[in-house]
Amino acid sequence: MPLKTLLRKICKLSFISLTVVILVSCSQRKTENVGKDMSTYEVRKTQESEKTMSTIAMTIDGQEIPVEWEDNTSVQALKEYLSKEELMIEMSEYGGFEQVGFLGMTLLSQDVRQAANPGDIMLYTSSNIVIYYGTNHWAFTKLGRVSEDSIDLTALLAKDSVTLPLSLQD
Repeated sequence: MPLKTLLRKICKLSFISLTVVILVSCSQRKTENVGKDMSTYEVRKTQESEKTMSTIAMTIDGQEIPVEWEDNTSVQALKEYLSKEELMIEMSEYGGFEQVGFLGMTLLSQDVRQAANPGDIMLYTSSNIVIYYGTNHWAFTKLGRVSEDSIDLTALLAKDSVTLPLSLQD
């Protein structure tokens, strides 16, 4: 193979490799530490049936949002935290299809590459909660899904920022 042809192929492969690296690094989300101490919450067995019967209440702009929460260790750990104190999460719009907010803690996760659809609530990188009003494909842990189809998620979430209070209710 002539040297000129070999150099062209090497240049093309280098360019393609560099492009892939740049695209992958640009797609990474940035999270902002909001000043809370990071601590890992693990699931603890509890004798109190009230805690296991409780559900997580979620509100957006004063509207209570009904959610069907998953039965997994991430949701159980979140409930354990919420049994001690409520969370107020400052979320930011990202990509025109989701709101993402830093939890202030790290939860156990079982990330799987999957599709997220409008209404899905996901755990991203073990420390961010994401609510979708559009679609996306990524590796995350599903926390739940908005269970009421009549809620206009785009109207509630398609803004620069949203405050998301989470609490435990009986």
